[in-house]
Amino acid sequence: VFFIIFGSFFTLNLFIGVIIDNFNEQKKKAGGSLEMFMTEDQKKYYNAMKKMGS
Repeated sequence: VFFIIFGSFFTLNLFIGVIIDNFNEQKKKAGGSLEMFMTEDQKKYYNAMKKMGS
């Protein structure tokens, strides 16, 4: 039973680690900004809010 639980947690941790690593690589390729996930309208809104805040 312990082996099954330990194996499950190890596999889940490994899977999540790969997903996070791939996300960080994509973010680094995009210049470190989260704007790569935004549509054009969202980018316009985000930039407008940044201008209003500064």
